[in-house]
Amino acid sequence: MGTTNMKYSIFNGLFQLKYDTDPETFFGSVIFLWIMSFTMGFHTNEGDHLVVCIGIGPMEFSFTLHRWDKILP
Repeated sequence: MGTTNMKYSIFNGLFQLKYDTDPETFFGSVIFLWIMSFTMGFHTNEGDHLVVCIGIGPMEFSFTLHRWDKILP
């Protein structure tokens, strides 16, 4: 499976969808009015990592969960 990148804009960018994926990574974003965004992602790099982000203007609140493989027995 290869890398997939998609970006779709409606009304000259007032509403955008972005999607990036490869065998170990998935990230998707929804952007409203150029300043409000919601992003969710998952990747597997030395473990499993889930990322959820909400952004307003130049600020972003993100929440990440990690399960590290390198520290497990």
